[in-house]
Amino acid sequence: MAFRSFNLGHRDPLTWPMDQTELNNLGETLLVSPRVGNDHGYSPPSESVYLEQVADVKAMRLLVENSVWPSAFMIKYLSTDDLSPLLEKYLVLSKSNPKKCADTVRMDHPFDIWDMVVEKYIADEGIAPVVAYGHSGDPFVEKALLRGRVHTQIANSLNKVFDVKYALGIRRPIEFYDPSLQRFATPNHPESPAGHGGFCGGCAQAFEAEMSATQGQIDAVTFATKQFAMFRSFSAMHIPYSNLLGWTIGYEE
Repeated sequence: MAFRSFNLGHRDPLTWPMDQTELNNLGETLLVSPRVGNDHGYSPPSESVYLEQVADVKAMRLLVENSVWPSAFMIKYLSTDDLSPLLEKYLVLSKSNPKKCADTVRMDHPFDIWDMVVEKYIADEGIAPVVAYGHSGDPFVEKALLRGRVHTQIANSLNKVFDVKYALGIRRPIEFYDPSLQRFATPNHPESPAGHGGFCGGCAQAFEAEMSATQGQIDAVTFATKQFAMFRSFSAMHIPYSNLLGWTIGYEE
C-alpha cells in the first residue's frame, strides 16, 4: 500500500467534519480497512449541536477536575444524575469522586463492562442464560462459552462503530478547544460515534438476547451501560451525541 503524507498538526484551518481527501489520507496512514464507510446511514451531529455540546463538555470537565459531580450535565443528557447501582457497586465509582469515573472509564478494556459489571450482576441476581451452551453442569465452561459468544457480538459492534467513525471524521472536544493537541494523534481516530458507547450498547443487546432476564433487570443494565458510555465525556473525549450514537449502533448490531 502506498502511504500518503498526513499532517496531524493544526497549522491550517480544520474542516468540520473532515473532507474526503483528509479522511482518505488518515485511513491509509493508519491502515484502516478500505471498506470503511457510512453505508449504515447514521448521521453526524450538526455543527450547531457539536459546538453546543463541546461547550457543555468543556464546562463540565472543569467541574470534574475539581471533584464536583456535574449534575446539570447528566440531567441534561440522561435525564438524571443518579449513579447506576451496578456501576457504583462493581466499579467503585462514587458521586463524590467524578474524576475517578473519568479515569476508570478512560483506562478500561473494551470488554470490561461485560466481564466486570454485567457478569457480576448476572451472578448476584441468579440470571440464567436463555440456552445452555454445552457442558451442562460445569459453570466455568458455561461462563467461558457465554463470554466468548458475547465478546464476538461486542467486537462486531465496535467494527460497525469504526466504519462510521472514519466516514464522519469529526475531531474530539478536547482537540477542538485545546489547539496544542494534535488532531487524532492520541488517540489516533475520529470522535463520532464513540467506541465506548458502541461496546456498551453491544453489552446491553447481548444481555437482553442471551439472558433470561426480567424487564427490570434489562432496564438496569440499559441504564448502567448508557451512563458508562456518558462517562467518556468526563474526559472530554466525546460529546454526548456521540456517546449515545455509539450505544445505539452497538445495540442495533
